[in-house]
Amino acid sequence: MDGDLTLVGVGDLWSGEFDVQRAFERVAPDAAVLVLCHNPDGKQPLAAFSWQLMLSGHTHGGQGCIPGISPVWAPVSDKRFIAGLYGWEGRQLFITRGLGSPKHVRAFCRPEVSILELG
Repeated sequence: MDGDLTLVGVGDLWSGEFDVQRAFERVAPDAAVLVLCHNPDGKQPLAAFSWQLMLSGHTHGGQGCIPGISPVWAPVSDKRFIAGLYGWEGRQLFITRGLGSPKHVRAFCRPEVSILELG
């Protein structure tokens, strides 16, 4: 790698526009790749491709949380990955809680703006 970073974006997993083949068709095999994928459940279909970091949202951090208990509601299948930085199969996932919320409701799940330093 020569220090370049390749950004790869995929459509939302649930939109019917999640075309991983198309997104990766021009990515060099040895590129450092940052994937933008709205729904963190997209990690599994992306597993066959080379990437190091995936940035996601969609979960709103669980939206409604009860302190000391897992989030009450999270619109994802894999509830292990709700908010924060995780290691997954030798890669990194960062899932932001974001600022918005359906119907303007959040309980014990503060909105956030994230700043990541890559290095």
